[in-house]
Amino acid sequence: MYNPSADCGDETHTRLELYEKLTARNQHLGQDREKYPHVLPDESGHYNTLFGDYKPDSDQERVDEEMKRVKLLKRPAFDLENWSYSKYYEKFDELREGWLKEVNQIDHDHIHNTTPQNGILSIDRFHYKDVSYEWFVKNYEKIAEPCMISGFTDEWPLHQWTIGTMSRSFLREENVKVGKDHNGRRIGLPFNLYAQYLYDTRDDSPVYLFESQIDRNNNICRIFDSYRPPVWFGKDLLNYCHPERRPPHRWFCIGKKGSGTTMHLDPLGLLAWNSVIAGRKLWIIFDKCTPDDLATGKVFMKRPPSGPVNPFTEAVGWFHLVWPQMKQFLMGNKVTEKYKPRVLIQYPGETIFVPGGLYHFVLNLDDSLAVTQNYCNMSNFGLCWREMRVERRHTAIRWLEMLKRRFPLAFKFAKQLDEQDNFTITLKKPHINGEHNIYINSLKDKKLNGEELTPEELDAIVQYDQNHDQNKQWGETEAPFEYSPEWKYWSGSTDSSTDSEESESSGDDDGDDDSEDETSQDEKME
Repeated sequence: MYNPSADCGDETHTRLELYEKLTARNQHLGQDREKYPHVLPDESGHYNTLFGDYKPDSDQERVDEEMKRVKLLKRPAFDLENWSYSKYYEKFDELREGWLKEVNQIDHDHIHNTTPQNGILSIDRFHYKDVSYEWFVKNYEKIAEPCMISGFTDEWPLHQWTIGTMSRSFLREENVKVGKDHNGRRIGLPFNLYAQYLYDTRDDSPVYLFESQIDRNNNICRIFDSYRPPVWFGKDLLNYCHPERRPPHRWFCIGKKGSGTTMHLDPLGLLAWNSVIAGRKLWIIFDKCTPDDLATGKVFMKRPPSGPVNPFTEAVGWFHLVWPQMKQFLMGNKVTEKYKPRVLIQYPGETIFVPGGLYHFVLNLDDSLAVTQNYCNMSNFGLCWREMRVERRHTAIRWLEMLKRRFPLAFKFAKQLDEQDNFTITLKKPHINGEHNIYINSLKDKKLNGEELTPEELDAIVQYDQNHDQNKQWGETEAPFEYSPEWKYWSGSTDSSTDSEESESSGDDDGDDDSEDETSQDEKME
């Protein structure tokens, strides 16, 4: 059992040493193309291996009709021809070459401990077998430092999946999630139709498959047979939530090159891991102290380029147009050391650890397949609890009841935070539930797109943001959480109580909509 309260002793490593060991360990992966078809670049030097032997076999008229439906649901006020207005498909490969050259130099400087000329950082890379878990906790998890870890996925059958194999599998006719409408409702599309769309789309920001029903759909849940959470991240305090109340936390993702997610925070202050199977992802990650408007780039988006499309709302447009301005601002004001912007590339077979509360951006440099998961342990329990008690009040109450029985040390910590913050949870007042989150975020989308809002709608946004501002103030006044030997079962790997019963099902109907809301979390991830 992994125990972060254990001392890692005198264990030390250098970045270069770990990188050289990692390179040596990964050599065997490229020698077995059948087992690992995605780990090496193709003839072009890139990683466009996702489609495999795929051949379009669906009726093109049906594909076009279904994609028209999907696009109108995702962007009802958007003309269909504007999906390719900026012509990023035509210039993406050329832009990518420049981006790769810059980021590879940043990574090289980081590995060799060379002072970066522009102040932009990368993150450490290592194989999990070359370090102890306690060393990882001390150097990354405790201090909220992201890192890139190899080796976790080596035995996953998922490595052999391609669009070709998936289009012939149980997924072929399955309705997978490809977005949400303006009301936050799920938009589904048969996988075989999505695959054919993906094969030849020229959209600037291609539709992203972001399936979250791995645990709820009896067919889609078979995806889980092909991978398992990395051993370091398998224990989760949210496992003490009843399954029907637990927020969505696992995602199966497929995206065309040029797709991605603009700068965002993961919901509820949760930790995250993301494992890439095919293709490369470009990441930007900021430190916790970075102001919201700076991290999201809002201060640089006041004057979008003229035309019917706002490219700032798409990952590729954001990176192409906003990131250069942001980078210039950070360097010009000499604040890169303060906000620690990190830019890096994630390769097939790598798993990135992203601490809670860090703004991050992701752009697919190749056609990409990945799995990702959010989780909570004692390193981020304080942040997660403060978010949960505001955003998902009913779920928080039921979670606290279960923690009291099954994990009393976490229960005690939650009560300490409530007392410190003078916060009382009650079911008598209207709670902020999943439906409300969807409503507020739809209003914010309208505001971002320049649509006029009523005074009542603007007031609703203000009230919602005030809740989160209060959470942020609480977080700023809290002393950093320190591990203690008494937290020996911190990750939920073993109950800290003597109760051995299975998690109970709540049979009462309290009107809580938390369990219905899968999109309120997905929208923050997409």
